[in-house]
Amino acid sequence: MRAELASMLGVAFSLLITDVWAGPNVTVTNTASNPVPVSVQGSTSISGTVNAAQNGTWNVGITGNTPGTPLFVVISATNPFQTKMSTDPQHGELQFQVPANKRLVIEYVSYICQYSAAALPSIGAVGLATTVNGVHATHWIPHDSSEGQNVGVTHRCVTGRQTRIYADPSTSVSLQTFGDIGQPEISISGSLIDVQ
Repeated sequence: MRAELASMLGVAFSLLITDVWAGPNVTVTNTASNPVPVSVQGSTSISGTVNAAQNGTWNVGITGNTPGTPLFVVISATNPFQTKMSTDPQHGELQFQVPANKRLVIEYVSYICQYSAAALPSIGAVGLATTVNGVHATHWIPHDSSEGQNVGVTHRCVTGRQTRIYADPSTSVSLQTFGDIGQPEISISGSLIDVQ
């Protein structure tokens, strides 16, 4: 009888403890205004705006840039540039200095010249000497007698050429001449690009 009593007391005691510890069922409402933080296990989808930050160095890849289909970069001429040069000091200088921290891009060169009509037919040229990456070079812009006319005993020439000539910061651009060209007056236009 003792064993039966002990068994019945054990069952009653366990029912009593189960009812005390179990408590009521709880329902959590996860609203947008009062969200409940969760820890995701596995994979899930997210909708709405995600606030994320890059940690470490960014590496951005560009697709589609191949030798067959290159991506072109357009540099706008935010710093337009023009000047006049001449071998005649009354009409311009023989050279000028590119400003520091700027790369000069000469995009158009035009000039007028006059020389003896007796020298026809002749070919002459003006040259612009520049320095890029420590290399000094002269870029010749030629003219011929078909680009002018005879006026009395002189031949007057007017010519212009689209170019792409560079000069590094703090270097000189100087004027040179070749052949029958007299004292040319040269106009140069292009842009200055910021460099560091």
